[in-house]
Amino acid sequence: MLWLGLIGAMIASRNHRHIKIDILSRYLSPPNQLRLRRFTDSITAMVCFIVAWYAFTFVRIEYQDGMRAFENVPVWLAEAIIPFGFLVMAVRFLVSAVMPEELQVD
Repeated sequence: MLWLGLIGAMIASRNHRHIKIDILSRYLSPPNQLRLRRFTDSITAMVCFIVAWYAFTFVRIEYQDGMRAFENVPVWLAEAIIPFGFLVMAVRFLVSAVMPEELQVD
């Protein structure tokens, strides 16, 4: 489930189809919508980088413990999607903040 959830989140972040609170942008002009999106994408990228960093630290500790999740699958391998997924999303949001696509009006 962890892998499916984070793969889904990476796919959703690719096309800006992720869950977002979008109340303010509905009342802004297109140039201000773009500014707001760049700002929120920057903050989201920072948060994702921080989560990826701490998740990597967590997975490293699990690797050192050498515990098994099931059969011969180590726990750290099952959890490795966490730092990877958040790193992918962080890069996507950073790219979106630096080079935003044209906003689509719904």
